[in-house]
Amino acid sequence: MWRLNRRLRAARAKAGGVVVRDLMSAPAVTVSVADAAQGLSQGRYRQLPVVDNVGRLVGMITRADLIQAFALPDEVVRAD
Repeated sequence: MWRLNRRLRAARAKAGGVVVRDLMSAPAVTVSVADAAQGLSQGRYRQLPVVDNVGRLVGMITRADLIQAFALPDEVVRAD
């Protein structure tokens, strides 16, 4: 019961977040593309931020993106 209340309080605090640091899990971790795909496919992550070489957020990748990538023919994946 106590654990549930703690989770509920944490969820409510996130709901009132104004900046990204209030909403994201901490600490942030860096993973390879292969590790990201494995984590998404195994359900460890629901979505992951994608950053450029200086750390700016350029997008998000989700499980749906992973499924869509595997649904494309190899030629299309290679061209991208």
